[in-house]
Amino acid sequence: MGSPTDGGVSKTSNNIKPSSLTFIRIPVNGKRVKTLVDTGATNSIISQSILSKIHHAPIRRNSYQYQLANKTNIHFIGEVELLVKIQHVTTKINALVADKLCTTFILGKDWIEKYKVDILESDKKIVIQNQHGLVSVPFDRESEQITFDVKLIHPLTLGPQQECDVNIEAPFSTADTVIFSPKQALQHHKMILMPNALLKIQNYQSTITVINLRNYSACIPKNTRLGSITYAPPSVQCFVLTPGSSSNTQLSSTWQTKNQQLPNFHQSSPHSQQLCEVKSNQSSTSTEIHNTIKALLNHLPQAQQDEVYPMLLKHQSLFDLTKQRIANTQIQHVIRTGDHSPISSRPFPRTLHQQQTLSEHIQQMEKDHLIRRSTSPWASPVVLVKKPDGSTRFCVDYRKINHITKKDAYPLPHMGETINRLGGHKYFSKLDLKSGYFQIPIR
Repeated sequence: MGSPTDGGVSKTSNNIKPSSLTFIRIPVNGKRVKTLVDTGATNSIISQSILSKIHHAPIRRNSYQYQLANKTNIHFIGEVELLVKIQHVTTKINALVADKLCTTFILGKDWIEKYKVDILESDKKIVIQNQHGLVSVPFDRESEQITFDVKLIHPLTLGPQQECDVNIEAPFSTADTVIFSPKQALQHHKMILMPNALLKIQNYQSTITVINLRNYSACIPKNTRLGSITYAPPSVQCFVLTPGSSSNTQLSSTWQTKNQQLPNFHQSSPHSQQLCEVKSNQSSTSTEIHNTIKALLNHLPQAQQDEVYPMLLKHQSLFDLTKQRIANTQIQHVIRTGDHSPISSRPFPRTLHQQQTLSEHIQQMEKDHLIRRSTSPWASPVVLVKKPDGSTRFCVDYRKINHITKKDAYPLPHMGETINRLGGHKYFSKLDLKSGYFQIPIR
């Protein structure tokens, strides 16, 4: 693996541009895996948990432990050869197998340099050159929703109303900009204040400001989880508030509980504070999600709303109806037609307005990666169904294909047993998938 304290980025002739948590979704030994492309990792590493779910060559067993640049020990059980596919190009890499890892799979500098990989931050994709030209794969669109825990590196003792900059450890080596969110329980129960901040990760470490709001000392043990970090998308803007601004005055007035005003804290930080603000389009999306969640809780008493709302907000991506999402599943639906010859049906006649509506649907679905262009001999006509709100629903007439399709056979749950399981419970919830028909990939 190289030096035990490897973690920096060595000079290379490739166009490697370190970005904030570059994630891609690619087939690894035939299974699509969310992969972190880490220019600060010397070797490629795969977690034992994801490796157990894919077919792979025998692991070359060799148990050993290495210390990373942040003094964190990571245990490896051996090494395994993996086939990583970028479109039609298959690459090979010997990856270390870790019993615990911050993510499922990390492609490090060994793979990047071997295949002359370019990480194009501006185009949001990685590119590989081969004898037939260039092949690329886009960054994963869902990477901004991935969070990682950050922990305190050294034990800390803070005096009454004392402020201190502390080192924290991150589970990956390098990131230009990540958003830090403090652990709420630590702030409210122990009166330990930490700001939301934009951080830069170097050698698995970064620094945040910690403030003790109590009138007596506070101790924080080593390895305490202080909060979480997540990818900072391009729509985030950073502003600097100088110590002379009114932010410190607002600090003491906004931190209060129902029955107790927290102690005033007037000491100015020697460092400027960083705040992040989202552009208007992202702000409107957050507002819409907020309104959706509030509407779902209107039937509850206010006390219960206050308890449930933080939990729903934590999973707010589930309630984002502004964009189409695909289910994060490895399941694929197979239409079994046997040896039957392809069925091709002519499109239904449409007015000019209907053709324009259909074109808009197709463009949006292609943009959302729900469909792709095809030259298949199989073809079924599209039907536009009017919804009660006046909009149209995109449907496909598969009746001719249904006649020749071999039906799936699987046991259905007994309705009586299902209803009996609901007995004795007070609260019930359900999730309705948006455009659920398009959630499962078809093969």
